[in-house]
Amino acid sequence: MQKILLLIMFIVSAAELQAQVLPKDSIPPGSATLAFYEGRTACREILPVLNMPHREECAKRKVWLVLYVDKVTHLPSMYRIGGMGIRSGTGKWAIEKGIPHHPEAIVYRLDMGEVSLFLLKGDEQVLFILDKQKNFLVGNAQYSYTLNRVKDKRSWSKWRELIHSGASF
Repeated sequence: MQKILLLIMFIVSAAELQAQVLPKDSIPPGSATLAFYEGRTACREILPVLNMPHREECAKRKVWLVLYVDKVTHLPSMYRIGGMGIRSGTGKWAIEKGIPHHPEAIVYRLDMGEVSLFLLKGDEQVLFILDKQKNFLVGNAQYSYTLNRVKDKRSWSKWRELIHSGASF
């Protein structure tokens, strides 16, 4: 009888804990979606920027990024990124100023734990991925280091389904 009671308590505790976990495709509490971006980048060149091990078979990365802001202050709150291997996930982001030769440029800094990813805001539609010194990364004939804003709800819905399914990126 005691074992059954312990089992029931464990199941109830596990259910309560699971209910507290934020679904992968939901907006963080107190936040609003600022923008959704996606792009296809060359892989090998971005690995050192993110302190990731070299993988010869890695030719491209299909990257998506959602930026969230605080509903009240409209300041950066969280980001959610996929396609960055071990750097995929969520974290905090901030707005900074300055890149070499352009001190007033707007840069988004994504805190990824031991590294940060720097994104230069070209305009409302495009972000440029920068290296650790905030210099432009140079793409190749097939892929660039740009993320383009997605306005097409069908494309966004496709990504939301992948996020919700827990697919690894």
